[in-house]
Amino acid sequence: MSDDQAFEVFAALVLLADTIIALAALARGLIALEMCRSRSNSATVASRDIDSILEMMGLSAGAKSKTLRGAGTPAESAQALRAPLSGRPCLGFLVELGHGGEPDSALIHTTCEASESIPFQLDGKQTVTFTTGGFRMVLASEQRSTFRLDEVPAAAPDSWLFICLEFVAKRGKKAWNVARLHEWIIPVGEAIEVIPDPRQVDRVGVVADGYRAHDVDLMLPWIYVGARNDAALVDRLRRLRIVAVNEFRHWRRRYWSIIPALLVVEALAAWLFVFVIGSLR
Repeated sequence: MSDDQAFEVFAALVLLADTIIALAALARGLIALEMCRSRSNSATVASRDIDSILEMMGLSAGAKSKTLRGAGTPAESAQALRAPLSGRPCLGFLVELGHGGEPDSALIHTTCEASESIPFQLDGKQTVTFTTGGFRMVLASEQRSTFRLDEVPAAAPDSWLFICLEFVAKRGKKAWNVARLHEWIIPVGEAIEVIPDPRQVDRVGVVADGYRAHDVDLMLPWIYVGARNDAALVDRLRRLRIVAVNEFRHWRRRYWSIIPALLVVEALAAWLFVFVIGSLR
């Protein structure tokens, strides 16, 4: 093989490596940008949700409470559910798969979740139904139970085993040790507060001692369990809002720091490509 042929082979290998590196860097950069965008959007939504909760519960300045309150019991046509992980009787359950950590982190980032509920009455006066059975929790109270993946009961639905295995498959074996299943329930017979989405206030009727003029069907309301301590609740929600705002700023900074680095890598790859092509002429 002549020197010219050897150089051409070497140049071809350099171009191939350059192309692979450029495409790999582009793919990883785009994935990182999408993750930053998704995380910052989640933090923005969480911040807005906290503002809505404060307003709907009458905890913002000048706001009046627009919630439903009372002890929840199954409606006449319904039977209490069994939470899939803890087995506790409940009016509804919410299960989230994610990392361990601060209990309130689930309000900001959700890996995947499933929820179910039954129609229930508040103090036996008014029936509340959740469209599609879905709801959200206000803060993580004593109604929250946490399980490692190897602690999932054998009686739990097969779908949860599949979700756990899929989670580990995507994130590697280490995820098996750090991943957690978090379960919240709406307990039977305890005081609860149902907080409708602000866009649904008009459809739930007139407030009268915490009840509405008719039965209601709500889409993804928030649930608060237990008696209220307004000062402590406002403090926790506002602290959580600060966390959400800081999360947004962190991921937005990451987003804008990735773009210049990605452009530099792609520019160097393009320069090398042009240089090698020019050397072959």
